[in-house]
Formats: sequence, structure tokens, C-alpha cells
Amino acid sequence: MNTFDVELRHLRSEIDQIDRMLLDAIVQRASISTNIAALKASRGLPVLTPQREADIIEDRCRIGAELGLPPESVGIVFRSMLELCRVVSSDRITDLVRTGGLHGTSENRSPLSTESAS
Repeated sequence: MNTFDVELRHLRSEIDQIDRMLLDAIVQRASISTNIAALKASRGLPVLTPQREADIIEDRCRIGAELGLPPESVGIVFRSMLELCRVVSSDRITDLVRTGGLHGTSENRSPLSTESAS
């Protein structure tokens, strides 16, 4: 294997590691978002807060621009992540409601976990 191939393989391995870290962070974010949604739902509050999402996107676009990233692209990434978190939260909360396990999230258990909700 020549130097180019070795370096390319190494760099791709670094990207793979970063992608795994990003996915782990997304799972953690979705878990926290689900906890927030479950807490709101348990109090009869609306789960979706459009202004909060707009504020998040605006803030992340600003931070991305400060870091040299195109704000429009950062907005696309965060809109997609917020949608992913909504889907995960909705699915998990639906499961909790169906099993009668929706109540406050004072336990140290994430609503994303597969543990019993009781």
C-alpha cells in the first residue's frame, strides 16, 4: 500500500470516529428532548414549542457562522436534527402512553431506554 492509500485510510478512519461521536451525541440529545417532551406531556402542556425551535436554529446558525460554516447549511442540519428528535420523542411517548407509563421524569431513566416505564 502506498503513502497516499495509508493516509487516505487514516483520514477516513478519523471521519468514521467523528461520525460515531456525532451519532452518540444525537442519541443523547434525542433522549434529553424526549425527557422534556414527556415532562411537558405529563403536565398537559404542548410538547412542540415552535418559537424555541426557531431560536435554536437561529442561535446554531450564528454559532456556525462564527466557526466559518455556511449558516444556511447549519440551519438544514439543525432542522433535520430537530425533526429526528421529534420523531423519536413522539414514538417513545406514544409507547409510554399506550403502556400507561407516562408520568414525570424524576427517575434517572431515559424515555428512550427500553426499560419498563413503570
